[in-house]
Amino acid sequence: MWQNRRRLLVASLLAIMVLLGGCAYVTGEAVKTPAPAMETINKNVSPAEASALIQANQGKPDFTVIDVRTPAEHAAGYIDSARNIDLNSGNFREEINKLDRNGIYLLYCLTGMRSAAARDIMLELGFNRLYNLTGGFSGWKSAGLPVVQ
Repeated sequence: MWQNRRRLLVASLLAIMVLLGGCAYVTGEAVKTPAPAMETINKNVSPAEASALIQANQGKPDFTVIDVRTPAEHAAGYIDSARNIDLNSGNFREEINKLDRNGIYLLYCLTGMRSAAARDIMLELGFNRLYNLTGGFSGWKSAGLPVVQ
C-alpha cells in the first residue's frame, strides 16, 4: 500500500514538474526576459555637441549623420560621412523608411529648420533616437568644424 502511494506521489510530482516546466516554452523557444525599453532621444544639439557625438559614435554601424539638404547643397560642402537624403525630394519618407528604426541619427540642413521638420517626420515613422543640429551646416562652419568640400 505504501509503495502504491509512494509511486502515485512520485508520478504526481513528475507530472507537476513537466507541466510547470512546459510553461517556460512558447512556440518552441524559452520565454526570454523582455529587452529593456530603448532610450528615447529627441534633442537639439549645438555644433560642438554634434561634433562630440560624431566622434563618440565613429565606426558604430547604428549611428548615421543625415544631411537633409538638396544634392546641390550637399555637393557644395558637407559634414564628413553624412548621408544625403533630401527632405524636399518627394521620396524622403520612402528613403527614411529604409533605415533601421533602432539606429541613432544626427540630422542637419543649412540652418536647422528643415532638419527639425525631418526629425518630426522620423518621429512619426517610429524613429526614437534623433538629434537635430541647431544652426545647421552654417553653424557647423561658423564654429570652425571640419567640412568636406
